[in-house]
Amino acid sequence: MAKNLKALGEVFDWPATAATASGALVVMADTVGVALTDGDVGDVIAVRVQGVFELPKAAGAIAQGERVFWNGTAIATSGDTLAGVAYAAAESGDDTVQVKLNGAAAAAPAGGGD
Repeated sequence: MAKNLKALGEVFDWPATAATASGALVVMADTVGVALTDGDVGDVIAVRVQGVFELPKAAGAIAQGERVFWNGTAIATSGDTLAGVAYAAAESGDDTVQVKLNGAAAAAPAGGGD
């Protein structure tokens, strides 16, 4: 293994900027992840940036493989913060969607995801 490998990069140690519950989506600058632990402001918590997580979904259907965005409260098909892709399709009436996290910083295209 390379001597300069520092981490696999799947989990970030992140100083919480707000009270955060395990399972909550976290936006760290241009990267999103899911909190693995609870924490208060200033606590360093573990945030996983790779994997598939069930997250709250905004109104509307989402196709499997469709790019999805965090709108501040839920996953949607458009927005400013790319979260990843839908791992499984979600119907319009579903409250959640399975999301394969992006795992790396990426800007949304101009005009959101549409």
